[in-house]
Amino acid sequence: MMKRLAVGLLSVLSFAFPWGGALLLSTIPPAIAPAASASGFQPNPFQLVNMAYEGALVEQGIPGHLQLEQDYTAGRIRPRDLVMAAVQTGDLPESRLQDEGYINAVRSQMRSLMIDNRRGPFRH
Repeated sequence: MMKRLAVGLLSVLSFAFPWGGALLLSTIPPAIAPAASASGFQPNPFQLVNMAYEGALVEQGIPGHLQLEQDYTAGRIRPRDLVMAAVQTGDLPESRLQDEGYINAVRSQMRSLMIDNRRGPFRH
């Protein structure tokens, strides 16, 4: 629970205070702090779900937009599948596949996406 809270908080803070990301990461335990990817970019769970939703992982077999939502709801796409796709693109290190905190944060972001999309625009 604490890991999920920390990862979620980090996601929110990284968008609110982009200049403080390095400072925040320096205080996070190694189990939560990301390892560098080959490209230097490593998506946080929020960014990974958005990448998938926008269709950036189609070549890895992850559909975008409504099809992603439908496949996730039907159980054809799991959070681990999104992580595997990002590993295949080189955006995440393979070690993320064993990082249950990261995978749980992806699951949480997928649920948030589903809830937000059911509400529709301007219904918050």
